[in-house]
Amino acid sequence: MKKIIGLLILLIFALLIYQNIKLDNHVNNDNVYFAFYNGNEKINEMPGKDNADGLVFNYALCDNGAIVLWNEEEWAPLVKNLSKNKTKCSLYFGPKPIELDKDIPIVESDDGLYKVEHTDLTELDSSWSKTEYRYAGLNPNNYVKFNNEIWRIIGLVNVQTENGVEQRIKIIRPNGINNQKDFADSPWDFDFEDENLYHNDWTDASLMKTLNDTYYNSKSGECSDIISFDKTFPCDFTGNSDLPKGLDNKAREMVDSDVIWNLGRTSEDNYNFYNWSAQMVYEMERGKIGLDDYPTEWSKENDKMYHNGIGLIYPSDNIYAVGGDYGQRYTCLENVFSVCYEYDWLKLDVDYYLWTLTPFSDNIGEAVVVGEDGFFISSMYDNNGVWPTLYLKPSVKILSNSNLDTYGSINNPFILS
Repeated sequence: MKKIIGLLILLIFALLIYQNIKLDNHVNNDNVYFAFYNGNEKINEMPGKDNADGLVFNYALCDNGAIVLWNEEEWAPLVKNLSKNKTKCSLYFGPKPIELDKDIPIVESDDGLYKVEHTDLTELDSSWSKTEYRYAGLNPNNYVKFNNEIWRIIGLVNVQTENGVEQRIKIIRPNGINNQKDFADSPWDFDFEDENLYHNDWTDASLMKTLNDTYYNSKSGECSDIISFDKTFPCDFTGNSDLPKGLDNKAREMVDSDVIWNLGRTSEDNYNFYNWSAQMVYEMERGKIGLDDYPTEWSKENDKMYHNGIGLIYPSDNIYAVGGDYGQRYTCLENVFSVCYEYDWLKLDVDYYLWTLTPFSDNIGEAVVVGEDGFFISSMYDNNGVWPTLYLKPSVKILSNSNLDTYGSINNPFILS
């Protein structure tokens, strides 16, 4: 009998050591030492389930091969593979991630996040989603801290990837990178082999190369100059010049360079753009309208899409940023005209012309530009604003904040992780 009792004691002890062990919320037991962190900052005790800062459990790191499984309902860790005494587990807590389409209130007028329903695009691709979420109005709370700067969120938009059509958060750097004197005269493209010749092929455009090499990698290099026609001039994005610093390592890790940017062209039939609707522009950008109007010297396949980390806004990004009351927004989406810019945060942030990504089909030397008054015009060699635009990886999360009423404002911007 004593042997049986002894075996039972050993069995119970083994189960305690090798099976999952539930641990008290705040007190270390004899086998595990806990350290608690708020982000990367060590704190004295584990936050309570309903803590005032709104912190949630993010992840845990243990030594000796131990693993933590988090029990959300009981707000307690379960330690697995605990085979040695004095194992250390670090529990990391932080703000709760926000999902734009679920946690941000949707509005139908004025400033805020709008739900955009597109008409069926199955003729283009059966996998296109009809729904996007875009910020619109005079000054919506869409400010976000990125690259140690304040950028703005365009919205949660549909993009093509190698896995099909998915949604990504799209952001833009307001005020651009060429407001400074040294880089104010940047063309969309300039052919150094044949001066004064411009091509609206974004896959080989000089501005594309500047954005995805010199600016993306925060280095100095050569940029094209449309005023002096001296081919190139030095431009420095290292942070040691009047130009803004390019992307840092953390920012580059957040950029989704696998997204496919559609390069559909605008139709020559709509040169004056007075008949454009937002949906029509959106479809042209994705190649549904106007493909037969390509000049013969251009390949449809080469111009349809491109891979890279940084691009420019589409004309439709500017249109869908229009807010106002319900009637004003509806009118602007159905028939684009200059008065719409009065309700458009994207246009109000700039008092000069703004480059877009979209080529113009009637002339191989022109691309679509957003004018000062909100009109769309065509250009190629003017000194228009360059606002870097990019998509974030799906792993990048927007973290919550204790003051959700003003979260996303310029003084309380969204935080990415």
